[in-house]
Amino acid sequence: MYLYVGQQEGIYRQGRQKEMFSYTQKAYSHLVEEGFSDKNLHFETCAKGTHDVLFFSPHFIHALQWLYGKSY
Repeated sequence: MYLYVGQQEGIYRQGRQKEMFSYTQKAYSHLVEEGFSDKNLHFETCAKGTHDVLFFSPHFIHALQWLYGKSY
């Protein structure tokens, strides 16, 4: 499982969406507590990342490389 979240996600949102970064961190922590290893779980973040393609698109390649190996 690959997780990516920008640390500024939700800054323009109201309600629960405003907490995307902290919720994703909590989800990651729970998965680690449940026994997911680095082999099965990868978490990336970007300090300036907001909820838009400008920040997500470079990480999409990282996700593909992690999920399928660098020689897919």
